[in-house]
Amino acid sequence: MKLIFENWRQYLNEAMDPRIQKQIDMLLALPDVAIKVSHPPLGGHKGFVATYVRTNPDGGQPQILKRRDSTTRKDDEIVKTGYPNGSDEMWKPGNKKRIGPCLDTWVVSLSFAMGGWGPLLYEVALEWASQNGGGLTSDRDLVSGEAEAVWDKYAARSDLGAKQMDIAHWGEPSPENDFRDHDEYAQLTPNTPEDDCDQSIAIDKADDNWHESALSKTYYKGTPDVITALKEAGRWVEG
Repeated sequence: MKLIFENWRQYLNEAMDPRIQKQIDMLLALPDVAIKVSHPPLGGHKGFVATYVRTNPDGGQPQILKRRDSTTRKDDEIVKTGYPNGSDEMWKPGNKKRIGPCLDTWVVSLSFAMGGWGPLLYEVALEWASQNGGGLTSDRDLVSGEAEAVWDKYAARSDLGAKQMDIAHWGEPSPENDFRDHDEYAQLTPNTPEDDCDQSIAIDKADDNWHESALSKTYYKGTPDVITALKEAGRWVEG
């Protein structure tokens, strides 16, 4: 176990969020937990899913960790077991009429985790999206207050880059753009269509100052240090 932690530490970025470091340590302290990634199509688009799983020492298929694995009941109280439970999903926009090119970014579509294990899954998604596209951005329709705080932290992190996306103009209302009539908001780069993106959520949060919202940008990370460390420790499962 000591050797595993020493190997993990060599991949650390000095600016890494300390919560990520803590969760990596916690995961490695568990003998049979890994992160499984898969690439199912999501809504007809390219997809990516990262999920906490329990590995099988006999070489069988890893089992998805569920809520009952993360908590137990003792003396009529719910007690944490120390095991994670959670999943992150993201997809790549393919229909420019509804979303926009969005700088080739990946869009978070679902994220949940028990016991505060969410940041590590987000970090895995961010690194993978940075290596396989233009980065990662929030859901374009709905973002909870808790999720918005994640993006605000991304905007403040010194080890991440941020690219401003423009607002997409949809033209006349149609079945393709439903309620997204954003032509009243001026574009930042009208001659650069590749950065156009649905900014519904940023407008909901900041209206005319939509471009100042952390939700209007896509974020990227230069080195996949967390993914590399998980692979080196044998805690990364593809399938």
